[in-house]
Amino acid sequence: MSSFGGVLLIGEGDRFTVRLLTKGNPRICGAQCDPIRGDLEAPGFRCYVAGIFDQEEEIVVAIRKPKPRPAKAQPATLTLTEGDRKALADGAIYVGSPHHTDIPKFGLKAAPRDGAMTIEAAAADNLKNPNCLVCPRKWARRGSDATELLRAALKAGTYVSEGVGMMPSPVWVRDPEDPQLVYEAKLCSPPKGYKAYPLTPFQVEYNIPFEIP
Repeated sequence: MSSFGGVLLIGEGDRFTVRLLTKGNPRICGAQCDPIRGDLEAPGFRCYVAGIFDQEEEIVVAIRKPKPRPAKAQPATLTLTEGDRKALADGAIYVGSPHHTDIPKFGLKAAPRDGAMTIEAAAADNLKNPNCLVCPRKWARRGSDATELLRAALKAGTYVSEGVGMMPSPVWVRDPEDPQLVYEAKLCSPPKGYKAYPLTPFQVEYNIPFEIP
């Protein structure tokens, strides 16, 4: 049981009863919950209110706990030699994916997944973990630049090695023109063909086990 901000949460696991504590006063109540860290006031969530009530009410909501942070792992820059990393980079190529573009590129027809959006749209909607993000359109005519960025990441070792000579997936790299933007590349066309897509700041913080330089 936990209470804060005029709301009482009762329950365990993924189901909670949200109860307004005060009668006669308009209250916001509802089930918009964001994961928080530190001393948790509720089991993994800080709840905000979304609606007006003038009497005590109860609402039962089902909410998911935030994805746990990945276990810390060493980047390949610490586990592979420079020669091993260069061997992985040699011949690697960015081939793209029709699901992570909203315009044709590299001979691929755009076929974004349901709910796909740009990183700017995700930020505007305050979405931390959208279903699918499309790549910035600037890459549509810059296939060689995208490949060079991929190879630079493989040489730099910004991934967790699966073993000498084994192509890693995923690989992470910052946009050279916008260092706040991080891409995740995945092996999609073996032996060395990769697709990539941007990550939200939340995904960067919670999905990557080390800091990207």
